[in-house]
Amino acid sequence: MTATPNYEPVLHCDGKNPDEVYILGVRMVNGVYFYDSIFTTPIVTQVVFDPALTKLKNLIAEAKGNQDKLKERDTQSGIVFGYIKQLLIYVKPICGNDIEKINQSGFDSNIIPSAHPVADQAVIRRIERGTEAHSVRVLLEQLTGLKKNKKESRLYIVEVFDTIDGETPTGGCTEKNSRKLVVKNIPHLTPKYYSVIIQNSAGKNLPSARVRFILTD
Repeated sequence: MTATPNYEPVLHCDGKNPDEVYILGVRMVNGVYFYDSIFTTPIVTQVVFDPALTKLKNLIAEAKGNQDKLKERDTQSGIVFGYIKQLLIYVKPICGNDIEKINQSGFDSNIIPSAHPVADQAVIRRIERGTEAHSVRVLLEQLTGLKKNKKESRLYIVEVFDTIDGETPTGGCTEKNSRKLVVKNIPHLTPKYYSVIIQNSAGKNLPSARVRFILTD
C-alpha cells in the first residue's frame, strides 16, 4: 500500500527578489484573501496587505533607472515578504494535508503531486486596447526564475464575461503564446470581465482573478 504524501504549503521565494515577492503577493490576493470561506481570519488582514502590495508594485516601477528608489523598494519588499511569512504560518494548520486547499491558499506545495502538474495560476497584469478596432490585449505577469525556464507546451485561454460572477463566457480567445492574447469583437463603452486559464499536459489550472475593463475609442 502506497503511503499518502505529506503535503504542506511552503515558500519557494527567499524574499530577496522584489519582483518575485510581488508576484507571490498577487497570489495571496487571488488565494487566501479570495477564498475567505476557507481562510476566514487571516493573521494579516487584506486591508493591511493590499496597500503594502500596491506600494511595492509602484516602487518596483519607480526603481527602474532610479538608484535612489532601490533601497525604498527593497525595504517595502521585506515588509510584504514578512506579511507573506505570517500568512504561511496561518494557512498551514487550515490546509493540513489537503493539496486542493494548499493550491487555493496561493502557496506552493512542498511536493509536486505529479510529474507534470498543472501550471501556476495566471495573473493579469493589465488590459489595454488592441491595434485592431474592437479588440483588447490581455497582458500577464511573466514567470521568473526556474518557472520561467521550465519548458512545456501551454495553451492560454482568455474568457470574457458580462458580469463579475457570470457563469458562461460571452467571448474570448485561445493562444499558445502568452504575449499574443488579443480578444476581438469587444463592444465599446461596455464593462467586460476578463479571466485567463492555462492548460498544459496535466490539464487546466484555476482561472485567474477576473479583471474589469471598458474599451473606449
